[in-house]
Amino acid sequence: MRSDYYEEYYHLERTHWWFTARSKILFDQIKQQLLRHSSNQKNLNILNVGAGTYHTSQMLEHFGSVTSVEYNEECIELVYKLLNIQMIHQSITELKFNNDTFDIVCAFDVIEHVQDDVTAIKELNRVCKKNGLVIVTVPALMSLWSEHDIINQHYRRYTKSNFY
Repeated sequence: MRSDYYEEYYHLERTHWWFTARSKILFDQIKQQLLRHSSNQKNLNILNVGAGTYHTSQMLEHFGSVTSVEYNEECIELVYKLLNIQMIHQSITELKFNNDTFDIVCAFDVIEHVQDDVTAIKELNRVCKKNGLVIVTVPALMSLWSEHDIINQHYRRYTKSNFY
């Protein structure tokens, strides 16, 4: 994503109907997945990769302790300036965490920004505990490719059959 969009996204993610509805859907889906996994833990260890403006990390805090990773240093600085929260600067393709560290590993609309998406997915799985959850969202269908994808520096869109 272009750096100058981060401040606008910060406000949109917290006020625009599309983002607020999406957050509710993500929250409900994660809650359902945790119930299916019979996870009654209240303080799960969660990694949010590509945390952006920290909005999804705030949503994930309802489920446990969140470690937020972001690649864009300007975005990290913006979150620190607005929320006084320090995120970790790392790449999704080289996560600096031990194997089997997190109960839940999330990457919401991140993988499409990474040229080597296979390595990114392997890294998410590597740092997730054996019976943990990896939760990923991606944009669908290359037929929907648009200027929006170009502006947001996407490499691809996915279908169920081409997602690893």
